[in-house]
Amino acid sequence: MRPILVAAALLTLPVSGCARHSVVPETADSADAFELSSGTTGRHYIITISRPRLPAPANGYPVLYVPADNAAFRDIADAAQRDGKPAIIVGIGYPAGADALKAGILDLTPSVSVDPPQGGGTGEAEGFLTFIERELKPEIAKRFPVDRDRQTLFGRSCAGLFTLYALVNAPASFNTFIALDPAIAFESDFLMQPQVRGRLGPKLQATQATPRALLIAGEHTSTGPCPAAGDERSAREFHAFLQSLPGISSEFLRLGGAPGSAPDWVSPAVRHALAADAVRPAPAAKLAPPGAPGGIAVPTAGEYRAMNADQRYALRLRVRDLPEEQRKLWTQAFNTSLSAGLTYGEHRRFYEERVAMDQRHGTRSPDDR
Repeated sequence: MRPILVAAALLTLPVSGCARHSVVPETADSADAFELSSGTTGRHYIITISRPRLPAPANGYPVLYVPADNAAFRDIADAAQRDGKPAIIVGIGYPAGADALKAGILDLTPSVSVDPPQGGGTGEAEGFLTFIERELKPEIAKRFPVDRDRQTLFGRSCAGLFTLYALVNAPASFNTFIALDPAIAFESDFLMQPQVRGRLGPKLQATQATPRALLIAGEHTSTGPCPAAGDERSAREFHAFLQSLPGISSEFLRLGGAPGSAPDWVSPAVRHALAADAVRPAPAAKLAPPGAPGGIAVPTAGEYRAMNADQRYALRLRVRDLPEEQRKLWTQAFNTSLSAGLTYGEHRRFYEERVAMDQRHGTRSPDDR
């Protein structure tokens, strides 16, 4: 890591938030930046921090993370400083000379399968989220007193897709998730599939997290590398899905401005993220132990992860010998257990292992016939 004092030139790094923004206001106050190399993604990042003007509150500064969108970072930092908010705004960008757009698309998009398509330039969202959680957040906490109960992830277009993907996979990672014109249509509405977003409910029960979400539509960011960013119908539908779940609160905002107008999303986004008196929802009912339908104990995600491939295969063979009704009850409890404790990518890895082991041994699940 190499500390750098940001000059105006550094704040003109290419925008990589998958949306085109040609006119960028100058940041209201000086900022610090440092280069952080990730052992998870293998890439280098320029972390830009808008320093708060006010002393830290008793519980530390709230922190708002803005991945791969330098224009949004400037807008949010300006608004927070203008409103006198004692907050830290963290922009995640790329070094000079890097293809920021290409790197941003890679970091912000999830993958349907364990291995992203070769040469596709997408599919590493889980690694990027791990980088933020395990590498970036601890680094910010070393530099500033932070309020761990007031952490926000903001993203638009591709980064909005990433924000919602982070929400369904790790709802306890941030307290507030704000998605502006999220590219929900990516990979044929991948994010809408039950096996992806359906894991949020069990995770809310298991973690007792109580996140707040804000979905904003209407900034007209439908052009660019992420398809159908700005699809209001999908954003509204995802908002309705979130509202149906206990343990989370969701709000929807439809912008009224015309294309090319001033970014009228900034003030409501900053207010939502940094509200000191925000009312959090009540936690969802605690997830019950998975039990043992048919006399076979359903493992937790941690227990299943600790097994080797042969042990997991042997467990599946035992379950397949159960009567159909008991087998289906066991499988339902098992899927809930894994959804509560695994990300989509981890869960998918075990599914692909199951397919490979059946191919190796010439076996097949009764539920696949």
